[in-house]
Amino acid sequence: MATDLLVTPADIEGWTQRPAGSLENDTLAIRICAGISVLVREAGSADWTLEPNPVAPSIPLPPRAKLIADIAAKNYYDNPDAEVTAGTGPISGTKIIDAVHNMTLNETEQAILAELAGLPAAGATGGGLWVQPIGRDDALLSGPRGTDVYVPDQSGSDWEIPWVRQGDHLYPREI
Repeated sequence: MATDLLVTPADIEGWTQRPAGSLENDTLAIRICAGISVLVREAGSADWTLEPNPVAPSIPLPPRAKLIADIAAKNYYDNPDAEVTAGTGPISGTKIIDAVHNMTLNETEQAILAELAGLPAAGATGGGLWVQPIGRDDALLSGPRGTDVYVPDQSGSDWEIPWVRQGDHLYPREI
């Protein structure tokens, strides 16, 4: 299992257009690089390395995985306080999330890394026999309404008025 960094402070310098060597001793940059390296190896291969290692088993980091790691590190470095802004309409708010607890890769990045490592995608069962349920187990479909038919309307009322009730005659009776 490799332990070297898959992202370096120099990579963050390049992505954020900072002078070369400016992040060499930056503790935050080094911690972010270590965290992203762990996340990329967890989602992909534990043996991925930047440099080949003749002593231990190592697999060169695929270029797409390197790109994912670099951009994730750059994003975390650009937002060190992990500020998240959310809003609805004219009302919005900003909150701070602990960056270490928030350091994750999204599902798409994890799936790409797993594919690059030759692993099955998360949630994949590997094929086999399965059954498609076709019954009406949903309470909304087979609830206490019986055979009455309710049609949603635009009135805004929370009263449900049946459109057709059990026993109603939909066609004129024969005389």
